[in-house]
Amino acid sequence: LTIPVVLGTPRQGSSNDFAGRPPLTLVYLSVAEQMDAWDNHSDKGYCALIDTGADNTAIDSIAAAAIGAQPAGSASIHGWKGAETRVDLVRISVVFPVGAIFSTYAAIRDFRGDGQPFDLILGRNFLQNCVLTADGPNAFYQLEWVGSGS
Repeated sequence: LTIPVVLGTPRQGSSNDFAGRPPLTLVYLSVAEQMDAWDNHSDKGYCALIDTGADNTAIDSIAAAAIGAQPAGSASIHGWKGAETRVDLVRISVVFPVGAIFSTYAAIRDFRGDGQPFDLILGRNFLQNCVLTADGPNAFYQLEWVGSGS
């Protein structure tokens, strides 16, 4: 299954070329387990950042609250500046319009409060189930779902 990926708008101070525009995809979210996620996902679409530098998946606090996700544990995470932060985890299913479903624990973060244009980060725990092609000269990403994970 090919998951559509688009180039987002440049972040403030970034260029309007391939390097300055983040790869984004539309997803739906659910707190249901994978078998029920397709029938029980949110009607609202959420914007997910494909992040090859992130170890795991993270969800914006507003999006987590909107789908009724309840804390299911906590973890320490390391930000890109090396700072360690303790965060709550929620169990979510990420539902892609093409029919792929990825269930995982996601760290709750404040992306929208930080001015980010996305509600979710899909890190390497998600990407291990995909083939990601990045074609910089043609400003193109392709994301093919080849497995299931949690």
